[in-house]
Amino acid sequence: MNQRPSAVFEDGHAIFAHTCVGGDRIEATLNNAEWRVVRIDPLTVEPSVGCDRCGLHGWITGGWFQGTPGEEVVREARERAQAAVDAGLKAAT
Repeated sequence: MNQRPSAVFEDGHAIFAHTCVGGDRIEATLNNAEWRVVRIDPLTVEPSVGCDRCGLHGWITGGWFQGTPGEEVVREARERAQAAVDAGLKAAT
């Protein structure tokens, strides 16, 4: 899962936004006390970032978020895939 962080501000903090469970758009402020902007362009932030709501976890490196989806996102995707399979089976009968 690769996404671009939303913004970097002059004081050095960044905003990272992602689509969370249920399709909600979540924006997190990466404050200077916990995260360090290593490079502004392309953005690199330390340490890793994560979402407590869906379990998304990864790193912002070279201007991209690189990580893995959380358990809730994976569960929703499986449910959508199963619903599509079920709908296809019903349509075939």
